[in-house]
Amino acid sequence: MNWIYNLIYGIKDKEIQELETKLEEVTSELEKIKEKEIINQKEQYYTYKYPFKDISYQRTDKLGIINIDVRQFLNSNNYLLPKFTGTNDEIAFNSLIWVIKNIKYVTDKTKYGLEEYWAFGYETLNHLKGDCEDGAILLYDILRFNGISAWKIRLSAGWVSYNNKKEGHAYITYYCEETDKWVILDWCYFPNFQEIKLRPDYKNDKMYGSVWFSFNEDYSWSQGLNTSAKRVLKQHK
Repeated sequence: MNWIYNLIYGIKDKEIQELETKLEEVTSELEKIKEKEIINQKEQYYTYKYPFKDISYQRTDKLGIINIDVRQFLNSNNYLLPKFTGTNDEIAFNSLIWVIKNIKYVTDKTKYGLEEYWAFGYETLNHLKGDCEDGAILLYDILRFNGISAWKIRLSAGWVSYNNKKEGHAYITYYCEETDKWVILDWCYFPNFQEIKLRPDYKNDKMYGSVWFSFNEDYSWSQGLNTSAKRVLKQHK
């Protein structure tokens, strides 16, 4: 009779194990769906937080004066860009370090003979030289080339305190999911090798002042909190 008892209860144990395995799989899928939904909410919130504003840059080159939407400078998807692996934060850190080490800061006057000239990422990569926005544009391209979502990256332009005076500056702000904050990735004025998660919120960095505007390849924003973003923030508190 023992063999009958073992057969019956053995089958039950096996079924229970199968059910437990399926339950673990379903739970894992539900966690992934929940995590994805949280990320989608974050993306929606930060996308609509500030008012949209079309911003164009007047560039002078061999073709004359051309008005270019600032978003068109980003994500050139050059296959010659450096490739990195790891988490988003590790990729962001290594991308920043690569730009710091490989791009030499020179003024537009020195490089292009112009007071102001925004270079596309492929131009800066070709020359390995450029000023603040040139390196920032290239850094953006590297981050996107390595798989980081566009909504987590912005090129910001605004005031910085430098040598006891205020100057205009361009740099990357990057969204760190682990700390739920935007941090500064600056390759030239105030470069540092601090881990991404240890960097302060960009608003708390005393060397950086008010932002005039910011943009990624999809949107451009002006100053001022959008009312729709206030509603989104209230919903997710």
